[in-house]
Amino acid sequence: MDEKRKNERQNPFYFLRAFDISNRQINGRVVNLNCDGMTLHCEDPIAKDRLCKFKLALPETIYDRKHMTLIAKSVWCKEDDDPGYYRCGFHFEELSKKNLETINKLCESDR
Repeated sequence: MDEKRKNERQNPFYFLRAFDISNRQINGRVVNLNCDGMTLHCEDPIAKDRLCKFKLALPETIYDRKHMTLIAKSVWCKEDDDPGYYRCGFHFEELSKKNLETINKLCESDR
């Protein structure tokens, strides 16, 4: 999958949880992200091509926000090396300027 990416994914410095807004459940933990998409470490597989609306709880207030909402489409999902878990990749469908700035800020902390 990496060979298809335009931008290198960064491992976030912070522990970020992704909540599914439709059912208010934790979908997983963000493993890596960039301005194009993210990978989640999940307990349950997520079907390919599923459109999801996530709320990411930010570790601290960034640009006057404690969370951000992202719309993303699942592009792949496979079993993780950790038994009982999955890694699922998402492509952001819509990304506001504020969300882009927040993602860049999160990735800067890792460098």
